[in-house]
Amino acid sequence: MKLMLEKMLHLRSLYMDQVRSMLSAEEQVGDWLGKLQHAILDRQLDDAFQAHIQRSQMHAGRLRDILNHTAGKAEEKKCKVVAAMFGEAGSLVEGTDKGPLRDAALISLAQRVNHYQMAVYGALRSYARLLELSGEADTLDRILRDEAESDNELTRLSERVNHEAFALG
Repeated sequence: MKLMLEKMLHLRSLYMDQVRSMLSAEEQVGDWLGKLQHAILDRQLDDAFQAHIQRSQMHAGRLRDILNHTAGKAEEKKCKVVAAMFGEAGSLVEGTDKGPLRDAALISLAQRVNHYQMAVYGALRSYARLLELSGEADTLDRILRDEAESDNELTRLSERVNHEAFALG
């Protein structure tokens, strides 16, 4: 029983650490996508970024609820992975003219961040289930499905935008 309790405590620490990191990630996503909107030409991509900003705000609220419930307070831990990915955004925008090529690059950047988020949310959902936090597992599953929907939307947009970028030569 003692070994099982120790394993649960270690997994719970990992879980809380990663939830704090994802709170930071969601806040960074919202900030960065907002900053990048000026660089977008494609109206549908602009709308997709705006929708993702709103989802990120909603996800951040849900993560705060999880932290308040499980840890008693909603402290974040800076997500260095998302910060590094968005660190490329400045040079990406400066290195391309506004148009389909830049839009294609911004879609790729957004999808890289999205795929990272999906990987972490999948792990967090699994941890929550193991820790018998079924309500939190359900919340994380909903966030994971939202991220998958965002990714599917970006994929649909990329199919058109990538062709436009290619056609420009």
